[in-house]
Amino acid sequence: MVLRADYLVGCDGGRSLVRKAAGIDFPRWEPTTSYLIAEVEFASQPGRAPEWGIRRDARGVHALSNDDGGPVRVMVAEQRVHRSGEPDFAVLSAALIAVYGTDYEIYGPTSISRFTDTARQTAAYRRGRTLHVGDATHVHHPIGGQGSNTGLQDAVNLGWILAQVVRGTSTDRLLDTYHDERHPIGACVLHNAPAQLALLGQDDRTKALYNTTADLLAMEEPLMRVAAMTAGLDIHYSFGDGHLELGRRMPDLDLVTARGPHPDVRPPAGTPALADRFRCGSEPLGLGRSGASGRGRHRRDMGAAGAGRGRGCCGVGQTRRIRRVGGRPLRRRRSPSAD
Repeated sequence: MVLRADYLVGCDGGRSLVRKAAGIDFPRWEPTTSYLIAEVEFASQPGRAPEWGIRRDARGVHALSNDDGGPVRVMVAEQRVHRSGEPDFAVLSAALIAVYGTDYEIYGPTSISRFTDTARQTAAYRRGRTLHVGDATHVHHPIGGQGSNTGLQDAVNLGWILAQVVRGTSTDRLLDTYHDERHPIGACVLHNAPAQLALLGQDDRTKALYNTTADLLAMEEPLMRVAAMTAGLDIHYSFGDGHLELGRRMPDLDLVTARGPHPDVRPPAGTPALADRFRCGSEPLGLGRSGASGRGRHRRDMGAAGAGRGRGCCGVGQTRRIRRVGGRPLRRRRSPSAD
């Protein structure tokens, strides 16, 4: 079967055939650790319960989980780095014995695979009519759970752009903004994921660094910044001059009605759902920033044309801090020690 299309999007993972066929460079940091990940069954061993949870040692991070009563989920760091090859049952058994002193008489494997802590990112997210999304553009250690989030954001960003171009609403130059906006975000993840992994080392110097970092994250400002970075909440794009909020993530909003703001949009028992209220038009509704008062102000502020410029680690564009929102100055949050 031969399929023809105007554009081809590679969503085929870290070993992307589409990316390779397009000849796009995929530079990497060499791996320092490899891990086995599997779903298996454990035989019962009288007097010896599995060591559930996370375990850390000089080799790396290991984990055994069986929260739902199904197959046991296993992650175990290998003694030597294996960059390729498909692991088998015997390899998993040997790795478990090396870490836990037993393989728990595993049987019935559902899946066994290997990953490393390598970090890679494509040099270009677009080449002509070929584009790439998700793991086809960036791979890294899964610590922090950022990979799926980043890939989904790639897809959303590219999806509407590609639809505009295919329908003839915009020229294909709009596709260049996909790389311009998303490549820096992927680079940010490749920057912080190895940093998080490095903090898990068990030598005394790394433990000192870990404890220092933990002390910093006990303060609100560092915690909010790191949390926003790893959750993808600090991402924003620059669209030039204009309203300082545009291009940033929509903040938490109250539902504003003629009776004032409502932070909880869940209807009381026995009342119509929010969607039903909106559909029947029984009451005018709008969106306002949390704590806003009055409908006129929030519509003027949030609907203003223009763009926001400001950045964290994952910002794209020029730097300018937000000073005012809704006509009110933003008060800077202070850490407990900032007196």
